[in-house]
Amino acid sequence: MDDKRQIAIVGPGNIGKATGLAMIQHGLGDVVFWGRDEDKLRGTKLELMSCVDGDEDFDVCVSTNPAIIAGSDVVVVTSGKPRTGNMTRADLIKENAPIIEKVGAVIAQHAPDALVILVTNPLDAMVELMNRTSGLPENKIIGMAGILDSRRFRGLLAEELGVRPHEVEGIVIGQHSDSMVPLFSSATLRGRRLDDLVAAGKMSRERLDGVKTNVASTGATILRLNGMTAYLSPAACATDIAESYLTGKAREFPASVRPRGVYGQDGDISIGVPVIVNEEGVTPFEIPLSPDEKAAFERSVADQVKQNQALDEFLSWRSLSLEDAPGEEPPFQPA
Repeated sequence: MDDKRQIAIVGPGNIGKATGLAMIQHGLGDVVFWGRDEDKLRGTKLELMSCVDGDEDFDVCVSTNPAIIAGSDVVVVTSGKPRTGNMTRADLIKENAPIIEKVGAVIAQHAPDALVILVTNPLDAMVELMNRTSGLPENKIIGMAGILDSRRFRGLLAEELGVRPHEVEGIVIGQHSDSMVPLFSSATLRGRRLDDLVAAGKMSRERLDGVKTNVASTGATILRLNGMTAYLSPAACATDIAESYLTGKAREFPASVRPRGVYGQDGDISIGVPVIVNEEGVTPFEIPLSPDEKAAFERSVADQVKQNQALDEFLSWRSLSLEDAPGEEPPFQPA
């Protein structure tokens, strides 16, 4: 890669702006924003240019023209509608699938060599849609979710155990939803397995089960308490993924990708598994699971397969629409 990096961010909302700031503060390169609202884009640039003292070597550019992302090394996709009210994940797929499909086509045209980091929900379905429709290589498409869920897991464990977060290790795999799978069998406190501490009577299984429940609801809790979805933590996690890719300093994260054989998953499904991120892209791998965790992961996969039926419906509708009216793009309104 060239010395001068460029990070493109699709969408100037809260997550997009926070991601841009984190990229600048980490010194990862120039930041460009592509969006639809010219005023918001200009406001984003003015705000970000005022966040540092002026000694950093970076630039911020914004445009409603998708060509602004040309040649980007990393593209972070934050565009899309949030889930609201009684909206199901299938409903959200119908809202965001057309957006992500178009974004994927733009990336393939203008930045085909970029690492694509998706943040848009429902995360696993949007990663799979990008894999199915963009033509971009699988090892360059990654969904930021598992790393965020894992950090929430570690933070809740630390709070429950009365220790600092860095003293706890633990990851979450599976779907970014209520069916996510915190891996207690490999979780540790100061290097000691939590399961061993439970077996020794030094902590209760009930306390850990409570953490498991709270991990899956953290996002909803943040929304309820703050009146808006989380944006600082997703930005930090996306930036860490980008940094590993841009610097070549390999790191391990749980993230949504096509597993391709990991935990026996060979089908066209994207879901959270452990991955290595380096300058070559993303490589999934396995860590041992307990029998209960393996069963929970398989249930999470099955849930994602059902969710992907809305993707199938969208793609079928798109195919029929293009055949019936080439060049036209009517609203997505499947039965």
